[in-house]
Amino acid sequence: MRNLIITAAAVVALFPAITATAQDETTRPDETVLPVVEHEIEETDLIPPTSFKAYPFVFYTPETQLAFGGGASVAWRYPDLGPEQRPNSVLGAVTYTTRSQLIIALTPEIYTKNGTWLIAGFLGYKEYPDKFWGIGPDAPAEDEEDFEPFIFQFKVDGQRTLGGHFLGGPTYHLIDYRPHELDPDGQLVTGTVAGSEGSRSSGLGIMGSYDSREQRFSPLSGNLVELQWRFYDSILGSDYTFQELVLDLRHYQPLKTDWVLALQAYSHTLSGNPPFNMLAMLGGTERLRGYWTGRYRDRKAFVFQAELRLPVTRRFGAAAFAGAGMVGSTYGELRIADFKPSLGGGVRYLFDPETNLKLRLDLGFGEAGQKGVYVTIMEAF
Repeated sequence: MRNLIITAAAVVALFPAITATAQDETTRPDETVLPVVEHEIEETDLIPPTSFKAYPFVFYTPETQLAFGGGASVAWRYPDLGPEQRPNSVLGAVTYTTRSQLIIALTPEIYTKNGTWLIAGFLGYKEYPDKFWGIGPDAPAEDEEDFEPFIFQFKVDGQRTLGGHFLGGPTYHLIDYRPHELDPDGQLVTGTVAGSEGSRSSGLGIMGSYDSREQRFSPLSGNLVELQWRFYDSILGSDYTFQELVLDLRHYQPLKTDWVLALQAYSHTLSGNPPFNMLAMLGGTERLRGYWTGRYRDRKAFVFQAELRLPVTRRFGAAAFAGAGMVGSTYGELRIADFKPSLGGGVRYLFDPETNLKLRLDLGFGEAGQKGVYVTIMEAF
């Protein structure tokens, strides 16, 4: 079991470990545990320093159940710049789950030679059996229906260093979403839910952030403020016209030695006529653990979370978390009574001490007996 858990960490542990300063690969997991194939290309005048890795992985979430697959990454630096430069990378993975889900993903992160711009992208395809309960804070449990969408995603974000801890630039997202195998007794098959017959959402916008965290994986101090705005319209090839605004606020307060209180306020708001798959959602591995991703969805979503993280031994730690979130169609329809609670705790295993990358095992509880077990990598926020 230990080998399975450590191998599960490989999927993200090796992916992001080569994508940013806090993620520089300064230590490598024990290769007797991780069957990683690695090849280093020596620096020459023509070939920049390059590394290649291939590895299997395993993880578990309520939405996927047991998931397994293989991944590969290639990373390189410009040969005439120092080792402190952030490496460029291209990462790929194929995942299959015990719920017959297929996920194919390619994630490049490319820095300009002077380090001024970061171009981050995502290209993916999913065959992903999912669930739908309806729209709004009162979607009843008995309306649960199964369906399977085919999803193609393409995203590219350009962020420029603006000075200090500030970044900003353009963002473009394309999501082609094709539901099929609809429940004959469900809501989606009636065609009355926007996007239930399939949709293409193509949106262009801007994003900006302020990030003073001392590390990305498991910060002990600092703040993150991130804002994204995108406009989806037929002129961009979108089937539906709408706007989305995402605001993510995080604060990390150090307490005792290596104890930290992590706080998050998150909002996702949409206006116009978005398809149901683009609505703001509660649940999942990051926001309101204990609820299925999309258990509640609407045009507005707000989530507040707090998590206390503390060490137990040199490698192992513990966490306790609490949160609340709500959805609604308009600001006027939001009600305090619609807040959905989330409580839980978990265990952390320090996978890479140099980057503070941790394997996470969480058990989250929601209202009315809803719960979820999560075995994955990195903190929820």
